[in-house]
Amino acid sequence: MNTLKFGNGEWYGKKDTILAYNDLNSNFKPLPFSFDRATSATVINKDGLIETVGSGEPRIDYKDDSKGALLLEPSRSNAITYSNDFLDSSWLKDNISVQDNIAISLDGSLNASKLIPNTTNTFHWIVKILTLTSSIYTQTIFAKADTYSHLFMSLRTDGGANRYAIKVDLSNGSVISELTFGSPTQTSYSVENYGNGWYKCSISSNHNLGNVLSLYGASLGGNLTSINNEFIGDGTSGIHIYGAQLEQGSYATSYIPTQGGAVTRVADSCLKDNINTSIINSSYPFSMYAESTYVGGNPFVLSFSKRVISNNYYVISISGNNEVVLDARANGLTELIQSGVTLVDGQKFKAAITMESATSGKICVNGNTVVSKTNFSNQAVNNEINDLLLGQLRIPSDTGNRLPITDARLYNTALTDQELINLTKI
Repeated sequence: MNTLKFGNGEWYGKKDTILAYNDLNSNFKPLPFSFDRATSATVINKDGLIETVGSGEPRIDYKDDSKGALLLEPSRSNAITYSNDFLDSSWLKDNISVQDNIAISLDGSLNASKLIPNTTNTFHWIVKILTLTSSIYTQTIFAKADTYSHLFMSLRTDGGANRYAIKVDLSNGSVISELTFGSPTQTSYSVENYGNGWYKCSISSNHNLGNVLSLYGASLGGNLTSINNEFIGDGTSGIHIYGAQLEQGSYATSYIPTQGGAVTRVADSCLKDNINTSIINSSYPFSMYAESTYVGGNPFVLSFSKRVISNNYYVISISGNNEVVLDARANGLTELIQSGVTLVDGQKFKAAITMESATSGKICVNGNTVVSKTNFSNQAVNNEINDLLLGQLRIPSDTGNRLPITDARLYNTALTDQELINLTKI
């Protein structure tokens, strides 16, 4: 069996390139994939720290995955201009003070700040005023308990007509309560454990107005019952914070540091084009496998395509109802094989497909039942399909969607049902 293999704990990358290999006869011939990202970006390294890598450097992310995964993300911009300088005058302080460089942050430096509410019986927060287009936005902060253990965060329109807020217990990462005021839509929250007491806290909402206040505050315990979260501080107690972010989109991506202006991290792209016929001898049969994590509703996992043509591809993807499917479109007409397996956000999964011929295919996800289809009508032989794209669908008309890749493989044979099941067992 001749196989192109990528990842699975074996990562060899440099600027603009990351290696896969062909293991025919245990030869392990290197197969370089092209990698592109025209800006620097951050990633969680093997030590669990946020690390910045340069333009064009692949990011291997070790957050919750000892094998690592190639982090592939869409383009996003951090609209907060001083993401970790909370003393800057652009941050408005209401009944709260800031001590900077007071604790070790997630990048391993002494650059985390402390929010300290004063003794007034009122709200206590720092505020960033931003003018945004009408869209869904996601606000993020890394926070850690100190003498206080509760974080209040809110995204609201200027004047307060629409607000969405949560209160997080930083002792365990639970959300104590959430509050919606007015008519914000598409509201959601997420709290992720980043280790050493740090949590990545994010909220998403759409307020449909231009001026928005991004709020972060230290708070006392109890449920969130007031839109302003009033209480009496003691002037010395507080919580630690690091790395504020506000980005257009329905979920949080990796941290984008800023130092005086908005910063954009452009999309990652990784592909192997013009795959040699020694790997794929003809259009059929072939099989594909990928291990990934479902993130933020992004649909595309692994695409075998002709990248200069927007409508010729075979792709392992996630449908609108979160079901893993094979989307076959060799000649511009779509046909699906539905796996019957649905995912939730943040779920790791393994999926494999086989195209035995132009009329017959199979899919298996997470070691479940193999689903077959033998009556494809539009998948004529197409020798133009010879490019493998990771975590995205295509290059022309790129939607920006990306999913991380832990392991990917392309076989020049039809895998049996048992091979599909064994390959995808969780």
